[in-house]
Amino acid sequence: MLAQSEPGANTAVSSSPSRVPEIGPKGRLDYPELDATRFCAFLAVFFFHGTRSLRKPGNSLSDLCSAASFGLPLFFLLSSYLITQVLLLERSLTGRVALKAFYVRRVLRIWPLYLSFLTANFIAGYFFHRLHIEPARFAAYLLLAGNWYVGAFGFGNNAIYPLWSISVEEQFYLVWPALAGKTVRVLGYSSLALIIISLATIYGLHQSGHTPDAIWTNSIAAFLFFAVGSLLAIRERAITIKKTTSLGFTLIVLGFASWWPIEHVCHLKSGETSSLLFMVGYLLIATSCCLIVYGFRSLPTRLFPGWVRYPGKISYGLYVFHKLALNESIHITRHSTSLFANLTVSLVLTAILASASYRWLEKPFLRLKRGFEVIDTSRSV
Repeated sequence: MLAQSEPGANTAVSSSPSRVPEIGPKGRLDYPELDATRFCAFLAVFFFHGTRSLRKPGNSLSDLCSAASFGLPLFFLLSSYLITQVLLLERSLTGRVALKAFYVRRVLRIWPLYLSFLTANFIAGYFFHRLHIEPARFAAYLLLAGNWYVGAFGFGNNAIYPLWSISVEEQFYLVWPALAGKTVRVLGYSSLALIIISLATIYGLHQSGHTPDAIWTNSIAAFLFFAVGSLLAIRERAITIKKTTSLGFTLIVLGFASWWPIEHVCHLKSGETSSLLFMVGYLLIATSCCLIVYGFRSLPTRLFPGWVRYPGKISYGLYVFHKLALNESIHITRHSTSLFANLTVSLVLTAILASASYRWLEKPFLRLKRGFEVIDTSRSV
């Protein structure tokens, strides 16, 4: 998604190969394995939203379905990890971070699909009752404050409700790129400070009786995952990741497998636990997401040909459209009571919509975006 690096970029990188991200022969920051990570994160969120009927208090299956919601923190952490890598590399090659160019890139990547989907659903709601969106909710999402609206008034069940997370991301990136333009030490200390602030916020909100959903959608609480992702990116500058298949799959399995016991013990979705254990649960989720990202980073790139990467490349569209597809599949499969059938139809419909969006809506803006790039991440970010 980002343009060719500055002349001489390959020379700068090769002079310190273990302290900056790997650059391909065309000056690209290329992490093919993380496309698969994105898709896994999407599948987890999709499963969470698609199994609402199975979630009942005190049920182990319910805990398993609820744990799938941790795909969203994985998205958050992965986003921060990648963007911090890009910004630190940009600074190491050019001596600065071009903030204006960053925000233009961000707008061109996120806003076209986001605003189009919001507006289309809002207008459609006047003609189809099941698509109705309250004007106040639409306005909050439009102003990138959707998470605060959801925290105060609930998620609802309309097609736009998962997009509250876009508000959290955009709020985080209002200030973080400026810190990336400072020294790595400043960015590292800022990440540690934000982790402490986030954990204190989670503890305090739970202690004061806030609902788990209000905490889940709180920006400061969610920033925990962004801060950990940033630390992960900083740490990687000082080490060389060994491509080991066995280690990679071990870390991935450990990361995903830990989600159910974390939810079962810490009750992050029900909140029926002590404030200390609730806070620890958030920290454990961030840790598990680190294991997953490092696990995928440890896998050889030959395991990720183009057809494996494609679902990850369209994962933004998959995320945007999946709730609409889940809602509409109920009407498509109205004569079926099979949850599997509903999920299958929803997933296929989501993939069709995301592929069409990527080709005809997102790609033209991605081409414009390349004109504002310093590091070419067209195959990674």
